[in-house]
Amino acid sequence: MRKPATWIAAAALFVALGGTAVAAKHYLITSTQQIKPNVLKALRAPTASLSVLTTALYGGLAAPGKTSQVTAFCPPGSHAVSGGGESGITRLEVSEMIGDHSGWFIIVNNDTATTVPIHAEAYCAATGQAVASAVASARKRDEAKIAARVRRLAAERTS
Repeated sequence: MRKPATWIAAAALFVALGGTAVAAKHYLITSTQQIKPNVLKALRAPTASLSVLTTALYGGLAAPGKTSQVTAFCPPGSHAVSGGGESGITRLEVSEMIGDHSGWFIIVNNDTATTVPIHAEAYCAATGQAVASAVASARKRDEAKIAARVRRLAAERTS
């Protein structure tokens, strides 16, 4: 014999689903005349295009027993909005955007006895497109920071 709680739960489910069906029929928008003009105007406003992203790739080799890095730089007039890389069988230590948004770099530790191909990739948008911001270039400073991180990771590896 079923418990009263089961019957009450089934009835509550039936009422809830029935109410949803009624609400869906009552509040269904079938014409643009049902939408306020200011909402339609906002929906028709031009938006930024994300279709203008380009991919910058740069590959290199991670020597056996070494810490290595590769950097993919965006073309002039564009900035990185995202990125990543492929480290193969090495250990990926760092994968991040360069501080001035000019590209993306990865740092790997190759604990294997073989040379491994690695690559970094940056997804770039023209200045003013997507979420790219116009940042003054500080590439030399960022390259020095990347080199310092590579040295620090290499030192940790040998200690």
